[in-house]
Amino acid sequence: MTEEKKEEYYNRRGHGISWASANRFSYISGFTIDNLDKKQVHEATDDYEKMFVIIREMLESNESLCLDEEEERLDICQKISDVIKRKFDISFKVY
Repeated sequence: MTEEKKEEYYNRRGHGISWASANRFSYISGFTIDNLDKKQVHEATDDYEKMFVIIREMLESNESLCLDEEEERLDICQKISDVIKRKFDISFKVY
């Protein structure tokens, strides 16, 4: 039996994330609101959100990095968080 190839896509859109998952037989998509565009660290519900907010705040304080557009900052936060989670196999606890 061969393993089915599954593709997943995520794209930060302001107060939430647009996502899609597809394989040979199906396609599903949606939008999940998490308000990570405005949350403070003390409002984060898990380690992933804390990491996202910390990175977002760091980028906001360094706007000279040519990330002046909010959508670009939020998108790079999403990408950095996803890469760290995947690369270091970090599991996040929900409190």
